[in-house]
Amino acid sequence: MRCPACGYTTFLKKETYVVASFGGTMKEQLRSKEYFTFHCPRCHEASLYAHPMLYYDAQKRFMLVLSSEDSALPHEEGIQCVHVHTGEDFIESLRFLDDGFCPPQIDWIKARLQRRYPQAKITYDCLENGCLWFMIEEGSVQMPAGVPVQILDDGKHLFSDR
Repeated sequence: MRCPACGYTTFLKKETYVVASFGGTMKEQLRSKEYFTFHCPRCHEASLYAHPMLYYDAQKRFMLVLSSEDSALPHEEGIQCVHVHTGEDFIESLRFLDDGFCPPQIDWIKARLQRRYPQAKITYDCLENGCLWFMIEEGSVQMPAGVPVQILDDGKHLFSDR
């Protein structure tokens, strides 16, 4: 790993295959930005990075792949396989897959939020109290937006069976 702030180079040992049922704190580290955050021992700056990874949750029936390549991985029928290219996309995808949603559902809501906030970066955060929560980021301003989960009924014909 090379620090983007000062150029310091070091080796990081990280997992490339994570199984949800193994327990531990790995899932929480992945859901937060902690796992993909590098803290430089020299200049103490924090920066996000990514490396190839596969996350598998047999109980919730999904597999999440982080890779720069678009190769299809063989997997069991009925397992939803989601492929992403950045650590930020991995974190967001893990959050909504773990909460029981599929990419078309989240994309459908984000497209509607994007109409209201055309210049914003919109990211899924969590499911809490019957609302899907998104972070809306415009410039240096961040604000949460709650969308009632029932809104998915309006677009249910667009989504895969899950």
